[in-house]
Amino acid sequence: MMSAGVTHTLTRNCTLGGFDNCSCDDTRNGKMGGQNWMWGGCSDNLPFGEAVTRQFMDALEVGQDARAAVNLHNYGTGRAVTRHACKCHGVSGSCTLQTCWLQLADLGEAAAFLKVRYDLAIRLDGLRGTGNSAKAAAGTGSKTHASAALLTLKTEKLVYMEDSPDFCGRNDSLGAAGAAGRECRRPGGNSTSNSCMQLCTTCGLRVTERKIEVTVTCNCTFTWCCKVTCDHCHRYKAAGTTNNTKRFCERLLCFRIKSQML
Repeated sequence: MMSAGVTHTLTRNCTLGGFDNCSCDDTRNGKMGGQNWMWGGCSDNLPFGEAVTRQFMDALEVGQDARAAVNLHNYGTGRAVTRHACKCHGVSGSCTLQTCWLQLADLGEAAAFLKVRYDLAIRLDGLRGTGNSAKAAAGTGSKTHASAALLTLKTEKLVYMEDSPDFCGRNDSLGAAGAAGRECRRPGGNSTSNSCMQLCTTCGLRVTERKIEVTVTCNCTFTWCCKVTCDHCHRYKAAGTTNNTKRFCERLLCFRIKSQML
């Protein structure tokens, strides 16, 4: 996504005349583009944006391990999604058919496309048709083996090396407390990271509500001049109010029941 964002920003600024050394791309102007039609106008200067992004980001991957090769491939995928504005046709965004036109793709649409590709990402050691290159890359961490395996993969595919950790459960090595017992927010903000839908339901946890005890100021008196003195009282909020309970994630416990033999 970072690679796509940098490419998009540089290309847009170049096309709009934001840089002295580049402008829109007219290299296709006057050339035949298909049957009975010819290129015209001035396209977004994607070659400039891609070249500068490649110099900026790819140059950082100086390592000789498989991780560097995977990052370089994914950077290329990020640049590729900005090349054309495309409309996908297919079930669940599978993009079995694309209708494209030559202009800078909208960054929001590019992000949505990358999200689909993220969900369909391929693990490096699971690449097919690569002989032993993919397994060797995963086992030895060799950039050479990884690059050989990735050559057979389309640019639009994303690749990863290892599964992400499960943040639903407690993981002390990562400093993750897990979702069980966490307080979550009420419905209405499912996009929020700590909403009950995101925090509990997606982790297979049940949402429970508990009454809360609150500390409030009470028995306040005014002393001349000029001081207000109050006591601190502990109360349960009255039932029926919207804030008298807090929601928490509760783990569902499953038990195996032994069948009795008659």
